[in-house]
Amino acid sequence: MTPPSTKPASTRIINPSDASLTALHRSWRRFKTGLALFIAGATALMTISTYHPALYFISLIVLFSGFVIAMSGYLAILWQRLKVMNPAARKRNRE
Repeated sequence: MTPPSTKPASTRIINPSDASLTALHRSWRRFKTGLALFIAGATALMTISTYHPALYFISLIVLFSGFVIAMSGYLAILWQRLKVMNPAARKRNRE
């Protein structure tokens, strides 16, 4: 058995700070919300858009807004991942 860590909680996590973890979770939530809207818009476009032209445009608006929200979340996730892989920041943290 290993003894429990005596380090404070703030020093246990080495790379990601709490703020970056919170931002990453928000980005994932935004991505999932946008993906759900995109799927709902695509489903509405394929099923109910033939009944009335207004439903067609409403489903297109939902589809594209879901796409924009999902892509903004995806780009935020990508930015967080690339920021962690930055070798220049690693050198600064070691010194």
